[in-house]
Amino acid sequence: MIELMAERSREMSIRTALSAKEALEVIAQKTFEVIVVDYDMPDINGIEFLKILRKNGDLTPVIIFTGVGGEYTAIEALN
Repeated sequence: MIELMAERSREMSIRTALSAKEALEVIAQKTFEVIVVDYDMPDINGIEFLKILRKNGDLTPVIIFTGVGGEYTAIEALN
């Protein structure tokens, strides 16, 4: 949904990945202005994904969407 909306504006270029593993491979090859992930991904969650990015020295801003969780999830992401 986000991809469709962003591309309609013609101001953004979007690259999607079907898994966290695929996303990490793409990120290793290309830089992005922002990374948008779902908290509840099949292989790892969005927090673990963020931890991997930061461990690898990637400081790209990350937006984590979630339909679950609450205050605890937000605090975990900020930490």
